[in-house]
Amino acid sequence: MLKKHNLSILGLLEVKIKPNLLNPMMDTKFPGMSFLHNFHLCDNSRILIMWDPMMVHLDLLEMTDQIIHVTVSCLHTHRIFLASFVYGWNSMVARRPLWDFLLHRGDAIDLPWILMGDFNCVRHPYEKKGGVPVAPREMADLRNCIARLELSDVNHVGCCFTWFSLVVSYKLDRVMVNYHWTESNLDVFVDFVAPGCFSDHSCNVITIFRDHSHRASPFKFFNMWATHQDFQVIVRDNCHISGREKNANEEIVEAQNRALNGDGVDNSIVELRRRAEFLLEAERLFLSQKAKCEYLKHSDRCSKFFHGMIKRNIKRNKIVALTLRDGSISVNPNEIAEDFVGFYRNLLGVATNREALDESIIPLGPSLPDSSWGEMMRMVSVDEIRGALANIEDDKAPGPDGFGAAFFKKAWGTVGGDIIAAVMEFFSNAKGETQSVKILLDCVDKFGKTAGLRANALKSNIFLVAVKEPVRREIIRISGYQEGSFPFRYLGIPLAAGRLTERDFSGLVDTIAKKVAAWPRHTLSYAGNLELLRSVIQGVECFWLSVFPISCGVIDKIEKTCRSFMWTSKHPPISWRKVCSPINDEGLGLRDLRIWNKTLLAKTLWDIHNKKDSLWVKWINHYYWDNVKDWTVRKDDTNLIKKLVDIRDELALKFGDWEGAAAQLEIWPEEVALEAICLETVHSSQT
Repeated sequence: MLKKHNLSILGLLEVKIKPNLLNPMMDTKFPGMSFLHNFHLCDNSRILIMWDPMMVHLDLLEMTDQIIHVTVSCLHTHRIFLASFVYGWNSMVARRPLWDFLLHRGDAIDLPWILMGDFNCVRHPYEKKGGVPVAPREMADLRNCIARLELSDVNHVGCCFTWFSLVVSYKLDRVMVNYHWTESNLDVFVDFVAPGCFSDHSCNVITIFRDHSHRASPFKFFNMWATHQDFQVIVRDNCHISGREKNANEEIVEAQNRALNGDGVDNSIVELRRRAEFLLEAERLFLSQKAKCEYLKHSDRCSKFFHGMIKRNIKRNKIVALTLRDGSISVNPNEIAEDFVGFYRNLLGVATNREALDESIIPLGPSLPDSSWGEMMRMVSVDEIRGALANIEDDKAPGPDGFGAAFFKKAWGTVGGDIIAAVMEFFSNAKGETQSVKILLDCVDKFGKTAGLRANALKSNIFLVAVKEPVRREIIRISGYQEGSFPFRYLGIPLAAGRLTERDFSGLVDTIAKKVAAWPRHTLSYAGNLELLRSVIQGVECFWLSVFPISCGVIDKIEKTCRSFMWTSKHPPISWRKVCSPINDEGLGLRDLRIWNKTLLAKTLWDIHNKKDSLWVKWINHYYWDNVKDWTVRKDDTNLIKKLVDIRDELALKFGDWEGAAAQLEIWPEEVALEAICLETVHSSQT
């Protein structure tokens, strides 16, 4: 292993060597290597570290029966970082001293820090394959440690799982770095190598090197340019915005010093202040777009936070190593780029001849009257194109070059004609083909041959419910698709044939936990923490809360994660219920998830009552009743329908009947009215 991978440091876990045989073995097998171990702290041999003293120097800081914590000094680059070699016990209770050690020591670390080893637990449910699904409590300690210490997994190649048996596979081994590592110019990746006959764990081969790949960056448009009155003329400005903001600030300070020292008031102070404030706001917009942190308040600029997010995003998105098609691993940027291009060239293929569309099959299906057909097939108008662009938020849908909706709105006089021409060309060339899409597989195949768009069998699944076995086998044989299983994800949310359990909501909990772990909260004020929770976390929750009735257990997990991020301590000074109270009631104004869940479901009920132009609403009105007030709960109804009926009854009770509630809602803005009603209803039930 040392020779094959040219290792400077080697960590061995569970080596099972008797302490009295260690020194003779090192002298004969590894002459010239230095080593340390924690054999004396436990009955069986746990962790052994050896290193080449000509390449690196290791200083022991602390060790326990589950971890060895050292300082690593590279003798060639003179870089210093901390390293922890971990071998966790295989029970939750026995691992708790490990988490306590990491949390206690990690809070005081201000150097780049890398943790590696066998943690004997997983972070996400998908890190186990086979056997009984992982319970949330089994992942809680590792997740909390990662969030508190702001750790992140390093990029990896090789095996997805690191331990296996005959029926189950786990990702028990991992390599993580702290926030200070992402701030440094060190790149790192790990190759999880198949263990062969030596072990049932993958070997973690870690490569650390300096980032020397300073390739020229392509031009990218930033929305802050659109705030300049002459931005169409000076789109490409050679001076970096941060430098211009700094120079403008220095100029106004000099003018103010002259005035305060009695040298006379400079009439240009007003203009200098206006220019400095403009560039200051432009710099904030620039950093916001680059860091993708537009959700912070203007008053909480937090440049350190922005720069930390920018560096972290670059580290996370950068591909430092890639397993090439020939099986070798490359860290050369040019080889990686060539392999990507070659892969997608083979995947997408080349242009092929298409069969002509058989227009005779179109009249065989349902058809629209001539008036509707003409309206559907007419060319889109210029007003419709401009209206569609106006409805897109300024910072939405940017391409790789950053040209988002803000640019096209501001520069409409210059580029509007090109946009209209492009949209017109798209609709003129796209007519007719999509009309041949049918549910039947032979129509799908016909459409593929006509349009050149084929369904990818490797990425497609077919889901069958209440189908007899012979029919099921025949459908799978004809389609060529794999049979999928419930629950599965669609648009990010789980779909199931039965009632969703707490485990099915792990995607929501994991998403929030990942976002919290990605934020360097020690660079934020409490106001910044609060704004992130309000703008981002509750934005993520909103999508789920509007679709499902969320159980109290799931809400408790989300609130625990948010509470830990907000206060960064185990003993918050204010109860979470007070935090979620309105500002007028001396709270902090976060939304109570239970109330907000009921509010959004009430809006869904209101959409059904108003017969919103939606396929799902039409199906609900057809399957149940047209009038919401006539609904009755049936035994086989879903949890969503039962919850909607409960909300209907609560609203009817408050206003005397459903007609009274509907009439009252019609004269109020929807969200304000529904949240006010639900808030009052929940508070009255609590009291």
